[in-house]
Amino acid sequence: PLLSADKNQTIVGHWEGKIELPGTPLEIDVDFSMADDKSPVGDISIPLQGAKDLQLTEITFAGKVVMFKLPGVPGNAAFKGELSEDGLKITGNFTQSGQSFPFFLERMDTPAARARKALEGFDEFVEKAIEDWNVPGLAITIVTGDEAVFMRSFGYRNIREGLPVTTKSLFAIGSCTKAFTT
Repeated sequence: PLLSADKNQTIVGHWEGKIELPGTPLEIDVDFSMADDKSPVGDISIPLQGAKDLQLTEITFAGKVVMFKLPGVPGNAAFKGELSEDGLKITGNFTQSGQSFPFFLERMDTPAARARKALEGFDEFVEKAIEDWNVPGLAITIVTGDEAVFMRSFGYRNIREGLPVTTKSLFAIGSCTKAFTT
């Protein structure tokens, strides 16, 4: 379990931080969740190494101690840390091939949640732009990672018949490919 008996704290969520390697801190992000069978699952991404969502194993959380391993990596890569009293940080040591390096993680909103917050008020901006540019209608989808964080339609696809644009409306691609290729 990822839920502690102590103060009902949990490590479930999105964490971002670094492993303090000599010369270059290595940025990492870790996601912990519970599988349908209530077993802990997690993954780690290491952008500098091009590693995305590598599955973690042997995830344990007891008291305030958090441990997990990164399988398939030479040198028995493992993390052992402690959850802070406020439940917002994990600090500890990353070990690999007999060496130990400090690491820290901070509980963060997921990138999708941060994008949703950044898009607050975007509807009003689009509605004003539609009015200013005299656009009959449009649909917008914004994707972060593999998650749609904003999907909304505005205006009409057929003004005479009063047919609204929906998120499933088809549009002629026109010159949009110029933006894709530049």
